[in-house]
Amino acid sequence: MDYVLYCTLLEHLDEQLRFKAAKSLPEPWRSQQLAIMLEASIKSGVLKNACLVTQALGRKPNAAELKRILSKQLRRRRYDEVYVTALQLPEPDKSECLLQILNLEVDDGRIIDAKKIALSLSEPTRTRVISQIITKMLALGRFDEARRTSCELSEPERTAWLIKILEMEKAGGRLDEAKKTAKLLGRDLSDEELELVLEKQIIGGCLYHATWTADALKEPKRSEQLIRILEMQLQGNMLQEASTTANILPEPQRTERLTRMLEQLIEVGRLGHASFTANRLSRELTTHELRLILQKQIAQERLHEAQATAAKFDDPEKSEALAIILEKTIALGRLEETLYVAKLLEHELTGEELERILRRQIEQNRFREVNRTVELLLG
Repeated sequence: MDYVLYCTLLEHLDEQLRFKAAKSLPEPWRSQQLAIMLEASIKSGVLKNACLVTQALGRKPNAAELKRILSKQLRRRRYDEVYVTALQLPEPDKSECLLQILNLEVDDGRIIDAKKIALSLSEPTRTRVISQIITKMLALGRFDEARRTSCELSEPERTAWLIKILEMEKAGGRLDEAKKTAKLLGRDLSDEELELVLEKQIIGGCLYHATWTADALKEPKRSEQLIRILEMQLQGNMLQEASTTANILPEPQRTERLTRMLEQLIEVGRLGHASFTANRLSRELTTHELRLILQKQIAQERLHEAQATAAKFDDPEKSEALAIILEKTIALGRLEETLYVAKLLEHELTGEELERILRRQIEQNRFREVNRTVELLLG
């Protein structure tokens, strides 16, 4: 056989077939072709192919070849492959390469993968590198991961890091995280620490979380802080949150505050919040209270809400309320709402009512709605 021609033919075969054909060649062509294939595998950073070729050559990849493969993999950020390659290296090259991989993964935000590598290192490098990872986690705000990683350290580093994490969590108003960290330190948060967290939450506007921090305080501080938060929630129109805060006050403050809130909610016509607050007082809204809410909603042209309020009445008051809403929708020229309310009342709009709607629409230049109104007028 013309082996020169055969070797030329190999260049046009796919990789798997070429490898199989190269192994069948006699020497020196076999070694020459396998060496060419090995160089190609190294340049492309494919460890698996390099291992197959060197095995055919009766050896394993040497350190220099592995470093070249690893360098290519690192440039392309092929982290899963590069870790396997690094483990093939002898010491101290293995540890040096693992550190290089770890630093790149930390820079790329692959914190968990970097942590896995760090845990495989020997001391004192292990502790130093894990500390760097914890610092990165804290900078990214990943407190749960930082806490878990700190527990991988031996004493006194474990306690030192947990104390540092706890201080950062308290300074950031992170109550749940701070509780977890304090528990790992074998204690509960003190009232002084809770008040520090509370102040940070209030400054940051996290009043919902502040409610539960205040709830963890001992009396009389607990009630004082809850009332303070409640006032801030009411000023900020945070009615749902305010209702929750008032509900955990001790009696008789709880009932007094909820009753006062209910009166304010009825006054401004907030049906949903008023119903919710009344429920906390173990009762339903009265017919009189519903009328007051309905009047406010109609006066403010919040007619969609007014329909929901009207649905709370029993007949004949329900029909009377819907009739008032119908008249208002006609006066405002709101055709679709008028049709919906008329349907609830089983009332067919008259020509006069449609003309009133049409005039209002024209006055307000709402010409897109005019076509539909005219269509109904013409039958």
